[in-house]
Amino acid sequence: MKFRKIIPLIIVTVMILTLLCSCGGDEVKEDNLETVEMDFDGELFIFGAIRLNEYYMDAGQNDPGDNMLARYDEVAKKFNLVFEFYKATDDNSAADVNKKIAAGMDIPFVYDMIATELYMLYKQDLLRSLNDLKYIDMNSTRWGTPDFLMPTTYDGKVYGFWPFDWTSPIPQTGNIMLFNYELVVNKFMQPTPYELLEQKKWNWTTFRDMLPNVTDLSDSTNKIFGLGRHDNQNLVIAAIQSNSGERVINDNGIYKFGFTSDAAIEGIDYAKELYQTQYFDKSNVQKNFSDGKVSFWACHSWIGTADVKTLDYLPIYTLDHYGWIPFPYGPKGTYGSWNANSYNSQRFFAVPESNNDADSVGLVMNELFAPFPGTSNEAWKAYARTNMIYDDYSYDIFTNLIAYQKYDYAPILGKEVYEKIDSVLGTALTNKSSSATAVQSLENAVNTRLDVELNDLG
Repeated sequence: MKFRKIIPLIIVTVMILTLLCSCGGDEVKEDNLETVEMDFDGELFIFGAIRLNEYYMDAGQNDPGDNMLARYDEVAKKFNLVFEFYKATDDNSAADVNKKIAAGMDIPFVYDMIATELYMLYKQDLLRSLNDLKYIDMNSTRWGTPDFLMPTTYDGKVYGFWPFDWTSPIPQTGNIMLFNYELVVNKFMQPTPYELLEQKKWNWTTFRDMLPNVTDLSDSTNKIFGLGRHDNQNLVIAAIQSNSGERVINDNGIYKFGFTSDAAIEGIDYAKELYQTQYFDKSNVQKNFSDGKVSFWACHSWIGTADVKTLDYLPIYTLDHYGWIPFPYGPKGTYGSWNANSYNSQRFFAVPESNNDADSVGLVMNELFAPFPGTSNEAWKAYARTNMIYDDYSYDIFTNLIAYQKYDYAPILGKEVYEKIDSVLGTALTNKSSSATAVQSLENAVNTRLDVELNDLG
């Protein structure tokens, strides 16, 4: 990984402290737990993951990987235990755990999986709550911030976590925006989005007016578009949420589909407006952003942070400087709300009811996921700042997008209903029917699912 040069910002001289203050926040708390000695007499602890290559790799690949290898060895020797590493063959983690139980096989004591799969295991009483594990301090942000962990929190207890102390992989969130600093500021001479955000002028109108000024279509072989997107539904949902629209709302104790609200419909209409302009790159090739052919990119955060050298469309390997910013705020949006959200394929570590004793699992987890030498809680932030983020403004925005993401109820809605919503919203950009008609077609399916899962009406 190459180290990032810091390019001085021309316009902004004040950090975005007003927004940091307005959103409240969770204090980063260090753990203060006693050292425990234990001899497990060679007991097997299985570490499971759908992306095992991110946690167990050959030595010398990168510093975080080497840190993990050293940690496995250290914990195994300290407690006289054996780690085994299991790579899931697909994303169907809940079915995988059930098959292992039926076959009398050992179950991973921690298992990296998609939140929807985690919820399925929770419904089957096959998970352990972190709150009930000895040696686990849930007042620490080691396991993730409360907002970040909402997709794994049920009946007041947390059933999944993301190891914020580890430096890789970086925690992720959905529906953010990246911008090409060299294009927006240096070539097109526009105000930095940081400045507009700090002045509370980063809104739909400002962005709409800026798009022609960050677009250059004069050269047919080297066009520069103002805006692109990772996928259609990503753009639509970002616009909805930036206007305070929510996928699920609580109406006097009853959970209901929220995308039929005026705020949500206005968001869909705004996304349509952006998509239908000549300034929008409809090619759906994110490499265009990395190649300096798009000024703004609506996407998920992993596009800006993924350390995967084989993916040549990642901007981290191509651009001299890109920035992070929330999607522009709609007229009903609230500054200080970070507009990012959890999403269907977001991953967490679950703690299945394994063959290992619960107290033993808590002890091993606490040792295994402790900060690496020379780091502290939430070490991913320092790693991202050094290797992936160009300036302090983007760093503040990036870390808050992660920490204060909104919960989109993906696990509750289930894969089928969730993907149906995405499909309808994705086609809404080009559909001639009204936005209200599009979301109303989803209302019955979503509310039926919510009645069963949350309203006890099924």
